[in-house]
Amino acid sequence: WSPATIDGNCVNDAETEDHYYTEFFEAVFATPMYLNQIIVHENFGPGLITRILVPSDRNPTQWKSIFERDPHETLWNFAETYTYFMPKMCATMWPVDRVRIEVDTCH
Repeated sequence: WSPATIDGNCVNDAETEDHYYTEFFEAVFATPMYLNQIIVHENFGPGLITRILVPSDRNPTQWKSIFERDPHETLWNFAETYTYFMPKMCATMWPVDRVRIEVDTCH
C-alpha cells in the first residue's frame, strides 16, 4: 500500500496507539518458513523501516511485530546512498508465509 500520504499533508501524524507508518509492502513466500533473519536492501533514505510484522501464530488474520523502532529516532544519515538493513529481531517459532515491512516515507 503506497499512498501519497496517509494523513493528507505529510506532516506524519499517522500515528495510532500501536503503530506509526506511512507505507508498507508485503513479501509472500510460496512455502511457509521459520524466520530468523531479514535483510532489506535500502536505497535513497536508509533507516526508514519502522516495523516488521508476520502473521500471528494464534490468529493468522492479525499481525505480530518482530521488529520495531521509534519513528522519531534517527538511525542514519539520510544521504542518497544504499545499505543493507539487518535488524535484530525475534525469530518466529512458527512457519510464516508472508512478512509486512512498514516504512516512514514522510521523514
